[in-house]
Amino acid sequence: MQADNCENVKTACSKYLDAALTVYPGLFTTGPQSEQEALQTEIVQRTVALIEDINKTANPKITVAQAANLIKENLDKILYQQFRDQSMITGSDHGIHHIVMGNIKNSLAVLDECPEVTSEEKLMVLQTMVDHDLGYTTYAAQADFGAAKDHPLASRAYVDQNMNSIFKSSSFQDPHIPGGAEAFIKDSILSHSYATNLNESLDFGNPAKHVQSLRNVVAVVDAMGTTQDTKLPSVFRQRQIQDQLFEVGIYQVLANIAKDQKAALEKAHPNLAQRSNAVTEEINRLGREATKHANAANAAITTCKQAMLQAIDNTPDASMPPDLKARYRQAITVDFNAFGARGIVPQFAGSLLSAQAASQGAEGSGPYKMAITMEVSLPEKLAQSIAGQADIAIQDRLNAFNKMAQDIAPGQDLGAQIDQRLYGNGDVTRAESSMQVSTPLINFTFNRSELDAQMASMLSEWFAQDAG
Repeated sequence: MQADNCENVKTACSKYLDAALTVYPGLFTTGPQSEQEALQTEIVQRTVALIEDINKTANPKITVAQAANLIKENLDKILYQQFRDQSMITGSDHGIHHIVMGNIKNSLAVLDECPEVTSEEKLMVLQTMVDHDLGYTTYAAQADFGAAKDHPLASRAYVDQNMNSIFKSSSFQDPHIPGGAEAFIKDSILSHSYATNLNESLDFGNPAKHVQSLRNVVAVVDAMGTTQDTKLPSVFRQRQIQDQLFEVGIYQVLANIAKDQKAALEKAHPNLAQRSNAVTEEINRLGREATKHANAANAAITTCKQAMLQAIDNTPDASMPPDLKARYRQAITVDFNAFGARGIVPQFAGSLLSAQAASQGAEGSGPYKMAITMEVSLPEKLAQSIAGQADIAIQDRLNAFNKMAQDIAPGQDLGAQIDQRLYGNGDVTRAESSMQVSTPLINFTFNRSELDAQMASMLSEWFAQDAG
């Protein structure tokens, strides 16, 4: 496309976006420009730039009409996913923050630093990210967590019937992509939740590893999308609501600590007849302690619901339009419960600050590692430390690092390393403020979050009140 045609496509698609927003009133919350600008930058402008570069060598070239049609289709898909996401409290964002501001932005940031990756392949990755979570919009997935696990199948089924013609074009016949762009997108959608071959670096210069390297970028960036900046539902972004959620989460942690202690004692003394009175009394006490904290968590859920509804009512219509308020009220009233809180609180465990590619070859060439910098906050570690429970070996229930470790850092117990180095195994006086962990595929940098200071203060107050 010529320069003037590019600008025409951008203008036409921007107008289309404005018109599409009238179909979904109140789609954006406080700070709507960030979401709208993300759509403009990462979808409209980025797609035009990639197609402009593709057309330098493509035969036949992608036409203005084809480019505009692709962008409009993708805007429709993303806006619909945003709308459906706001209609249910699913525990995490599957709208613009996750798709565009997280996955698309970060995956392309990595690929932009790898000159072996073509603009055709970047557009394939962009398209994969637009389509990969379409399965979450189905009523089955939103009504049942088990069905939601099958969302890649539903996403693939939709794409099977609605693949844009651009990706079927001979313009996308890449020797590195067996089966072409269409096959790559479909297969990457199916595999995005199940990363493989993560013990190898990104080797785009090796034809045998080129496709797998692209898929690893898709899967790793998606797996990293478990942090508050890309996954926290917008209704929970207010400070007041976050405080309420922390309270819910901490009581759940305290209940689990007591349950773990009780289970450990019962396992150590399996024979009821041989238990001493002291052991029996301690088991009973821990049972009462677990119940007390579980009840406190449930009460906090009720308080949290009320706080969320009140916060929605108090938000000016200019920041949260009435249609969006109505969807949130319905979703909170019907869907939000203790299970939902357990899904939301982990996202406060970190923020994904940046994703890049770090060259491992000579003069900036491949192979590459992904360079990921995160800010970490592990509330349950503070709870253990302040409550005097630092010696209790419990799973990290309030953070997503266990799953992340399994998904993208096989053989690396990230949770244990973070606990030891950033949290001093419960002794914050021995903790570091930053740490690095390296795998064959990823160089991690973890920085402690400023949230910890706030959390420590809140926890100290709660434990003091509880003791009183």
